[in-house]
Amino acid sequence: MLFALFFVRLVFGSSYLKMQLEGKLLGRPDLFSLFNQYFKVRFYDNVIAHFLLVSTGAAFKLLVDYARTQKRLAEMTKQKAEAELIFL
Repeated sequence: MLFALFFVRLVFGSSYLKMQLEGKLLGRPDLFSLFNQYFKVRFYDNVIAHFLLVSTGAAFKLLVDYARTQKRLAEMTKQKAEAELIFL
């Protein structure tokens, strides 16, 4: 639960920072402000998209790690079985 809260806070915080930097670099900080009359538009365009991209990347990384772990476990099981057969 703590990880989920930290993850959401980190993603939303980095989205807000990204929007502030874009506004300053383009010379229109009011255009990229999260808290103006276009709150819904800014939230959907920036924050939700960033959250989905980061979540997808994290899910892909977890799947790759899971596949590597399963492959390693299968190799270890095979080595143990071979070692037991040699011992007999």
